[in-house]
Amino acid sequence: MSLADRDLLRYGLVLVWLLTAICNAWELDGQSYALLLAGGIADPLLANVPVWSGAALDLTLGVL
Repeated sequence: MSLADRDLLRYGLVLVWLLTAICNAWELDGQSYALLLAGGIADPLLANVPVWSGAALDLTLGVL
């Protein structure tokens, strides 16, 4: 595998992480939020914590 191929794969992975972070923030009241509420988390503010944490982690990995 050449150096250019490795760079292309690395940038592709960065793009996936950044797009995942954007999608998590965009769909804050989406399926993940509904699943957490259906799973027994009664407080809506508490259900936002794992969604935002996942978005922050994806953003951090993409930037690093």
